[in-house]
Amino acid sequence: MVLTCLMLVTTQYSYAEDRERPRRERQHEQRYYVKAIASMAWPQKLDLKGHGIDIPLGSPTRDIGYGIALGYILPECKDINLELGYRSYSFSTNRMEASSHSGISGNTQSRVVDLSGYYFVNYNIFKPYVKFGLGFAKNKNHGYLTGVQADGTPTSDRYLSKDRTNLMYSAGLGVEAGLNNNLKVGLGYTYQNLGNVSVDRGHIASRLPNAIQMSTRPFKLKKLIVNGADLYIKYAF
Repeated sequence: MVLTCLMLVTTQYSYAEDRERPRRERQHEQRYYVKAIASMAWPQKLDLKGHGIDIPLGSPTRDIGYGIALGYILPECKDINLELGYRSYSFSTNRMEASSHSGISGNTQSRVVDLSGYYFVNYNIFKPYVKFGLGFAKNKNHGYLTGVQADGTPTSDRYLSKDRTNLMYSAGLGVEAGLNNNLKVGLGYTYQNLGNVSVDRGHIASRLPNAIQMSTRPFKLKKLIVNGADLYIKYAF
């Protein structure tokens, strides 16, 4: 009798375990992740534009940008991830006229918030991916206009721009590798079109030489396009 009861209890416990195991497995499935991103970013050449004036500034300096992101792994298709991210960039641009020792020394900053979709192809520990994103970029530019007066006195006037929020888009590709079940690293390329930067102050024209004279009305920078090599680390939970 006692043996029969023990067998019944064991059978019921095994049955309960079999029913509970899928539930525990579902509870431990990874659905979210956090990501830290470092990016070596190369912006394309910038021009100052406004009312028929087109002044090439040359290529801004590259910047090591940074970013963070929160992602969601689709339960129906784990190869597709949705990601809400933030990135920050800062680029310097200089344009000097050797003959007059006058020019522009500026800094362009961009703060980006976007929603991206990733599609992964699973090859063991390596997973190539492509991504596309859409969001908003808040851009601004500030700097100094340098020159020399008729008596040889150097001048330096600061100019500012209004913050400008643009619709931005991005695309990229890369590869991700798993270090363990939760921790992953990735390396990739990202193209980003961050929109324009508007400069609001027109009085800067008086401090520029005739060779790069611009209208006294507002002007803007050409679209800020950034090419970046991204390195990231991701923790899934």
